[in-house]
Amino acid sequence: LVAIVTAAFCAALAAGAPRVRPYYHLTADHGGINDPNGLFYYKGVYHVFHQWHDPPEVNVDWYHQVSFDLVTWQRLPIAHVPCTSGGAVIVDGVPNLVVCPNQTTVHVAVPANLSDPLLRDWKIEARNIVQGAYLPETIPGYWDASAYVGFDGTYYLVSGSCRKSGTMGTLGYCDGGNTPGNPQVMTLASKDFETFEYVGVPWKAKNTTYGPRTECPQMFQRGFVSKDDPSFAALLISAPQWYQNILFVGRLRGNGSSFDLEPAYEDGIVLDHGSVYAGQTMLDTDRDRRLFWGWVTGPANCGPLCGNLTWKGVLTLPRVLQLKPTTNDNALAPNYVVTWHVAPELAALRIMPAVLDQPYVVPAGSRGIPVGLAPNVSGDALEMC
Repeated sequence: LVAIVTAAFCAALAAGAPRVRPYYHLTADHGGINDPNGLFYYKGVYHVFHQWHDPPEVNVDWYHQVSFDLVTWQRLPIAHVPCTSGGAVIVDGVPNLVVCPNQTTVHVAVPANLSDPLLRDWKIEARNIVQGAYLPETIPGYWDASAYVGFDGTYYLVSGSCRKSGTMGTLGYCDGGNTPGNPQVMTLASKDFETFEYVGVPWKAKNTTYGPRTECPQMFQRGFVSKDDPSFAALLISAPQWYQNILFVGRLRGNGSSFDLEPAYEDGIVLDHGSVYAGQTMLDTDRDRRLFWGWVTGPANCGPLCGNLTWKGVLTLPRVLQLKPTTNDNALAPNYVVTWHVAPELAALRIMPAVLDQPYVVPAGSRGIPVGLAPNVSGDALEMC
């Protein structure tokens, strides 16, 4: 058992931070946060947007935080993007936030001042970028749009959708309910990010495991798969049935109209078995890697420890997500394996390691570690691993 005091904790403690607030996970100064949205890396700066509402569930907007090193973060003004979920993509050197305010519209928000290194201010363009794109009558609408650039330079717009069997319900529920094939992912494509065409439905739920709808879908290639095999791609979805992030790996065919899953990933894999939802990734272009963040909802009731919190919800630490070929000779083993780990930059947080002489099991119901258990470590909070 190793106890580690972090530099971020020391700074937070000196500032009088509440005991229950995480010290180096992303949180809001007040209000509630939800899904990470619009993640991108631009000119040496990591940009993380996420849902923010104050009071809870009212006036949803996008909170904006930036970092140069993934360790130290700065909170910026609210981006004023009134939308629940969306994504980001770099178009001709300009970051574009993709927002989906309703089930028939996709807008983009662009920096109001590109000369600002932190891109503090954003403006939403009035145009509907999918206006004019023909959609089959079997698709009544879409939500949670995201975008990415394929290895061929094509811009792809990916969104949750479902089969039409009547009328569209609220929050993307189709009246077909939780039936096989009803939750699905729709794709549109564009060469210039101006005119989009309907490509198809590359993924459909083959059973009821994934719930009545597909939330927060994101498809990506760069930074996750090798450019030597440009057909490989990953699809990340959030399944409300189990409140989990599911990752699929396969090969795109027909300009993205179909997605042939690798045998080991036909049912997808759960990326995190904890209380993590609405995950999204960004491409770190300088290091050719894919970084993942998810929304940690937190306990429904943490008792007196929480008190009357003025904030709620945190984001996970950034994790490096990668697909690697296997060298296993077992015919039943997968040809490729998904790996992930916390970004190595966060090792800078660890400044005072202490190894206990004997293992210690925290009693059930206990909220603390006995004083003197680790005599060389001091402070009110420890990282245990």
